[in-house]
Amino acid sequence: MMKMEIMKVESLLLGRLVRIMMISVLVLEVLLGNLINAQAQLVPAIITFGDSSVDVGNNDYLPTLFKANYPPYGRDFINKIATGRFCNGKLASDITADFLGFTSYPPAYLSPQATGKNLAIGANFASAGSGYDDQTAVLYHAISLSQQLEYYKEYQSKLSKRVGSSNAKSIITGALYLKVPRSITWRPTTYDLWSWI
Repeated sequence: MMKMEIMKVESLLLGRLVRIMMISVLVLEVLLGNLINAQAQLVPAIITFGDSSVDVGNNDYLPTLFKANYPPYGRDFINKIATGRFCNGKLASDITADFLGFTSYPPAYLSPQATGKNLAIGANFASAGSGYDDQTAVLYHAISLSQQLEYYKEYQSKLSKRVGSSNAKSIITGALYLKVPRSITWRPTTYDLWSWI
């Protein structure tokens, strides 16, 4: 008898939990739907620094072995073309741009597309083979994090010339900044000093 009552209570609680979850999902869909369908971008630009996890093609313009400008890369991307992204479709930075209302993606800074009005939506400085340690990038002929920051300074100057200093300042201060260098310079946790030398 006691077991039946416990099962009824569990069933009622589970039913309520499912209803709460369904209502939450519906509310979330409405909120996200309104956000995604908004006509304006939520930020004026996206500025990205990092490694292969967000490189949209900078390495295509470098003498490095780390390139993604051939199949199967890009097979699920727009027009099924390899663009230098180290995946078969969109990167997290692309999905972020979609979510924020962008109709195109900030270009790889070294690409020919990183000129004119394209600069106003941001730039991607990421380079596969880069990491927190600049020597890693040197070893792989990638753009080091320090060099990415130098390119960013150059970008600011180009943007200012293109849209005027006041508009450039507004774009730069309102931009979303992504910094995503990750595992290339990763080392396992160890207490062996010699493994770090």
